[in-house]
Amino acid sequence: MKPLRGLFLFLLTSLLLAATGCGRPAKTPETNGRIGYEIDATLGFAIEHPQSWIRSVQPDRNRQLPTVSWSAPGASPTARLDVTSLATGEAIGGFDRLLALFRAAHPDFTLTAREPVELEAPAEKISGATPERSFEVALITGRSRAFILAFSAPQEEFAEQRKIFQGMLDSFRILP
Repeated sequence: MKPLRGLFLFLLTSLLLAATGCGRPAKTPETNGRIGYEIDATLGFAIEHPQSWIRSVQPDRNRQLPTVSWSAPGASPTARLDVTSLATGEAIGGFDRLLALFRAAHPDFTLTAREPVELEAPAEKISGATPERSFEVALITGRSRAFILAFSAPQEEFAEQRKIFQGMLDSFRILP
């Protein structure tokens, strides 16, 4: 039974690579010329990211859901992307529920804009800031999971880092 399980995992991984566009031109602007590609089958997503960015996983203190993060390299990282994956049942209430969860994690966040965005699943993009950082957040509701993609950077650096987030968002795929 174990050899069949290994074969199944290999075939599933191969299928996911093909389905998510491995081999197509990168959508994420190049940072130091290298792009990484993350497939997280546990949390149900795939995304491109600058290869030099540092990946970390932190459990959410309130719900015990992991958040996968990528941070620009350096002693005090400037830009950061947090991807939180929720089971659909935890996102009942749609975008308003996802926004409430984001605001609970960032109580000093001030919302400045909210608009629909075209992705492979229904999505909204919100913009705003805390006293220290500017944020652009994608709220995504898929059939099997919902996601909060929160990109942030210090306010003075946000505009120059924003195109990296847009590339990461464009590359984001929900896995079947």
